[in-house]
Amino acid sequence: MQAIEDALGEAGSHLSGGITEATARDVLAILTDVGSQIGRLQVECCTEARLPLYSEALEHLTRTQIGINSELGRGH
Repeated sequence: MQAIEDALGEAGSHLSGGITEATARDVLAILTDVGSQIGRLQVECCTEARLPLYSEALEHLTRTQIGINSELGRGH
């Protein structure tokens, strides 16, 4: 969990100067890695009580990714 927190802090630092193609690339790579870590936690060591926490975290990552891509005029 500390690694996830640290990575999200790093992503926030990248975004503090605004969104450019370079920062988007770096932040999206971080978000992808964090999503992978959260997914792993959800599958490997999840208790039913934590399912909403992991699901919500993944939803926030997805919303952030969509927002970053939207800012750059990119969509899926």
